[in-house]
Amino acid sequence: MSSDELSFEELSQAFARAIRGNAVKNESFEPEGRASSGGDELVDIPDEFFGEDFPDDIFEDPLDDDEENGEFEDPEEEDGPQSASDAFRSMMDEIDDDQLVPLNPRTILEAMLFVGNPANSPIMPETLSNLMRGVSVSEIHELVEELNTHYSQTGCPWEIVWFEEAHGYFMQLREEFTPLRENFYGKIRQVKLSQSAIDTLAIVAYEQPLSLEEINQLRGTPSGPILAQLVKRQLLRTQKIRRGTKFMTVYSTTERFLKLFELESISDLPQSDDLAYE
Repeated sequence: MSSDELSFEELSQAFARAIRGNAVKNESFEPEGRASSGGDELVDIPDEFFGEDFPDDIFEDPLDDDEENGEFEDPEEEDGPQSASDAFRSMMDEIDDDQLVPLNPRTILEAMLFVGNPANSPIMPETLSNLMRGVSVSEIHELVEELNTHYSQTGCPWEIVWFEEAHGYFMQLREEFTPLRENFYGKIRQVKLSQSAIDTLAIVAYEQPLSLEEINQLRGTPSGPILAQLVKRQLLRTQKIRRGTKFMTVYSTTERFLKLFELESISDLPQSDDLAYE
């Protein structure tokens, strides 16, 4: 991690400073691409950790005007090009059985991890086991080890990693293939995060889960707008938990936060003498 990116040391110092009541009072994020005018030191964070929303029109309605009116034509009566399903069946008829990928627990697990889930987040082994008939959770771990051994021996550019915080597996490109990814998508742009945001992020990281009132008390200043931006950037998430007889919204870090610091779990955050406080 380069010197111009957010570091463990900077995060821990921000937490210690905020706890002592010396947090910076600036409540706003700096716009991307602009220098700070209020004295806050800006820190670069890779843009790959900030997801982008899909456009509303990314999916087209597959029905044409005739189908919307309830009029359907029999594909067998058409004289035009072969339909996609018929073309696929024709192609499969021409493939020898020896050329097909064998269906077994290992290939099924590999396919599931390759496809992933809609949230693009790690998948719990219990979930994988439930979707695979007759395969236990312990066998899921064994199959992952077999797949990773196979990938290593054959020089595959991907691997299956375990995220302790999410208690799940995730398939991703190996780090050495990052330049190839950049050739397709371009180099990672840098965005700016104000010192106030770093202070707030540090407090949540070390003391999570925390409610808005608890964060405001620790920082000594209202933090609602900053928390909203950190949630939007997918560095923090909200959830409702029960405390006593009431439910309240609390903030905690996300998988993107762990990836930013290359952590397996939040317990791996470094501790410092600066964090000792009464």
